[in-house]
Amino acid sequence: MPPSAIPAASLIQESLPQVDFLDTFCLDLPPGSQLSASEAAQTCFLHAPAWVLWLMRLRNALVKKLGLATTLPPGMQPLHRPLVVIDFVGPFRTFAASSAEVLLGLDDRHLNFRVSVLVAQEPDATRVFMSTAVQYHNLAGRLYFAVVRPFHSAVVPAMLRAGRARLLARVT
Repeated sequence: MPPSAIPAASLIQESLPQVDFLDTFCLDLPPGSQLSASEAAQTCFLHAPAWVLWLMRLRNALVKKLGLATTLPPGMQPLHRPLVVIDFVGPFRTFAASSAEVLLGLDDRHLNFRVSVLVAQEPDATRVFMSTAVQYHNLAGRLYFAVVRPFHSAVVPAMLRAGRARLLARVT
């Protein structure tokens, strides 16, 4: 799945005071699919492929020794309702939520990041966009993301693909 253009309506570009990295991936569903951003976010994040969860566990084991935040919560259960700002989706805090877009993320001393899940109804498809913005705070943030970035480019499309079957089942 190649990177996509960032939707003009997305909150992602203004989600951090400074954006040092920005990308977007897109999943197409049948036109007219009735799907909220909350449903898409929960489906894609809570049903990640096993190898993605394994990578997160490995990442947590490595960064814990460096004093960085680990991000696997005790349980990752869907909420079965629209997200609101106080909610978490897996390890990620909800910063903004509407029916069309959910903005998730984490803040740490080395970097902050946001992930937008935006659902757009277009004539030829219902599109689920997953965009990521990263703000570095220091050299440690730059170095950390230099290591993470190649994995990020594989993980996000994999999460969208893994969520596809579940999303299709919800809209058909």
